[in-house]
Amino acid sequence: YRESDIFIMPSQKETFGLVYGEAMSQGLPIIYSKGQGIDGYFKEGKVGYSVNPNDTNDIIKKIELILENYHNISKNCHDMVEKFSWENIARTYHNIYMSR
Repeated sequence: YRESDIFIMPSQKETFGLVYGEAMSQGLPIIYSKGQGIDGYFKEGKVGYSVNPNDTNDIIKKIELILENYHNISKNCHDMVEKFSWENIARTYHNIYMSR
């Protein structure tokens, strides 16, 4: 990841994979498929963009959008990946169990 600038994974079928969090932890903005995997977890443009995986023009447009605001999106990736830290996940589960 460290040798990359953007993480692009326009797949046809994808679950929520760890690769998105791994890329974000390195400050890489992400490009992902609409309706797949991580789509819907973050506001569009906050950590990257969703694309139609069959539309290369859409992918190019989203790369250009990232490059126009690269430093802010990269910082957001670092900040937002904390949401998926083991500490936060454990706290969430603990709160769920304690509320019952």
